[in-house]
Amino acid sequence: MPFSVEHPIAYYGALAAAMGGCFYLFVATAARMESMKRKLENRISDTERQTGVIGGQLANLETRLGEWAGRTKSMEETVASLSAVRRPQIVSTGVNANQRTQVLRLARRGDRPEQIAAELRVPKNEVDLLLKVQRAVVRAF
Repeated sequence: MPFSVEHPIAYYGALAAAMGGCFYLFVATAARMESMKRKLENRISDTERQTGVIGGQLANLETRLGEWAGRTKSMEETVASLSAVRRPQIVSTGVNANQRTQVLRLARRGDRPEQIAAELRVPKNEVDLLLKVQRAVVRAF
């Protein structure tokens, strides 16, 4: 069914009103899109700024962690050396087979006789004697 308008001015007026409405919707949509684009750009710049701040804080924490790791290692070495020196030596009547094995294992690991004696709680002279006997046996073969 065709649309009929009796007066041509009414026809062109309705057409102009429809085009004006479409133009208004186009402009409003473009303005809304521009507003959303600005908000997005602001959020992106805020996020980038916060990322930079967090990155700086992370680098600072990594530096501090490295310092603490160095301090911790130094303290562990100090404690290890002090614990070897300060362990009370209990005088025993002799060294059993298990302790002999441990003395030789610790000597192979590179511990000093003083450290071995303190750790196993045996007299230092017995540790020295065991190590001398071991060296003599190894030389014999």
